[in-house]
Amino acid sequence: MGGETTPMMAQYFALKREAGDCLLFYRMGDFFELFFDDARRASQVLDIALTSRGEHGGAPIPMCGVPVHSAESYLARLIKAGCRVAIAEQVESPEQAKARGGSKALVKRDIVRFVTAGTLTEEALLEPRRANVLAAVCEVRGMCALAACDISTGRMELEECAPDALAAALARIGASELVAPEGWDGMPAEAIPRPRHDFASDEGEARLKAVHGVASYLDERILSQEQIDMIARWVDGGMPEGDPAKLPDPPTFPSGSHLGTPDLVLKLPEPYMHAGNGKDEYRCFVIPTGLPRDRKIRAIEFRPGNPAIVHHALLFLDTTGTGRTLDARDAGQGYIGFGGPGFDPAETYFPWAPGTLARFLPPGITSKMFASSDLVIQIHYAPTTLDQTDQ
Repeated sequence: MGGETTPMMAQYFALKREAGDCLLFYRMGDFFELFFDDARRASQVLDIALTSRGEHGGAPIPMCGVPVHSAESYLARLIKAGCRVAIAEQVESPEQAKARGGSKALVKRDIVRFVTAGTLTEEALLEPRRANVLAAVCEVRGMCALAACDISTGRMELEECAPDALAAALARIGASELVAPEGWDGMPAEAIPRPRHDFASDEGEARLKAVHGVASYLDERILSQEQIDMIARWVDGGMPEGDPAKLPDPPTFPSGSHLGTPDLVLKLPEPYMHAGNGKDEYRCFVIPTGLPRDRKIRAIEFRPGNPAIVHHALLFLDTTGTGRTLDARDAGQGYIGFGGPGFDPAETYFPWAPGTLARFLPPGITSKMFASSDLVIQIHYAPTTLDQTDQ
């Protein structure tokens, strides 16, 4: 290759800049090749030969490679060793490249995927019987905001906690990968730094809507950053009262169901006491449905007994009896559960959070509730300083 950068290496360097701190799997025919420091690192982890290919800057270019057909096994070993991998695939054929730029045109390559510990979906790369959770954490107005998602199942959790409770929250989640904004003084030691703008709420909202191809969401209630800043200025200014004549009428809420008379009402058999110890609590409660036969359902409406302490609720259907077993093992009412109910649910129903509106499913679409099944409700109780009950 000599001292000049060849078109292929120029393409490689451009992709490597995009890959950042990830190892770059650069597709060349039937192999993924790695160069320079990536090759040195991969050859050590994978115990494969480190060779060279041409020169760059007057020195041989370190290189190693893995076959495309068996790349998954090598990826698994790299991920377990703490590496992150960017996969650059050929996105056109040699014939297409020639038609585009002549006989010497370089086949175009793009990074098609970043493979990290928290983004694995292939069964061959996942650990059996263990959730694969990707988590993100940042500081929001003096509190720690935490989002966790198991990409292999789509299950997601959001929570807020005090900085001194973050370590416990992360321990409960057991994330395979944790990301945090770079430069944050409170960033956990195990976190991978990401650009701060990745954590901007407005940009996140725009990206999410772009992924789903929508301009707004049903029943969307989101404050803009301008509105948030305005409220913050009002609070900093001592929260002065406005013109009472402009005060809107208080909202009215129905005392019963939002959807009409329900066909089935399920309720905790007795009140649960949430301790006023200032800590978050995640608890699963098992309620037998008592159904003699399978039923199709068009809606489920969750109504918290004590809205002041219920942060959110997730609803699952258990046909295995596992929830009852876990409940029996726990000395208190229900059982401790975070990130899931502790079993593979037969059905997962719409979650509840303050402001959530109960809705019927669209015409022709139903969910199921099976005979002799149990409804398992996972409730996140917010921290409180007073003992309070919920039923």
